[in-house]
Amino acid sequence: MSIRTLIRILALSVGLVLVPPLAWSAAGLPVLSGAEGLDPGVTDLGPGPTILRAHDGAVTTLAVSPVNGRLVTGGVDHTARLWDLADLDAKPLVLHGHDDVITSLSFSPEGRWLATGSADRTARLWDLDASSPAAAAPIVLPVPESWAITQVAISPDHRWLVTVSEDGALRLWDFADAVASSSKSPTAVAMIESGHEGPV
Repeated sequence: MSIRTLIRILALSVGLVLVPPLAWSAAGLPVLSGAEGLDPGVTDLGPGPTILRAHDGAVTTLAVSPVNGRLVTGGVDHTARLWDLADLDAKPLVLHGHDDVITSLSFSPEGRWLATGSADRTARLWDLDASSPAAAAPIVLPVPESWAITQVAISPDHRWLVTVSEDGALRLWDFADAVASSSKSPTAVAMIESGHEGPV
């Protein structure tokens, strides 16, 4: 086990987020790494890691936006928290709505949309360009069976949102249709049996 993996496990177990070495840019470089390797627009925070006290309880998942310097964390407190990596002194934006642990997070390629997956058997889409993302109602994508969501991902071409649940099934959602949905409860386009025996 690498020291980076060990630090990550220890940090997540006590509800802390360390930056770095956990968050990496699309180019494969640390988002924050002291004097070297900084992405444009990210403040030099010195040679040591910055500790973000993130959640009430353990942090279970995290993701970094590919374009706009945002870090999002999810936790056992049922919230996702959005951090500005250029201003880590600022309080994070807290997204409420899930009724169970946040299990997975994914940004859209341009950074506008955030997908969250949860053990409450739903995925949700949040419009981060809304005037008040925390107050705006997210788009809810329910899994009809009683299975927790384990993974969410938005395809690079904006065509698909994929959710994976504990029954091993992958559900494909038309991303454009989902974000344009007036019902706030789109339906999956297709369900694929992954062939895995157990959660994916």
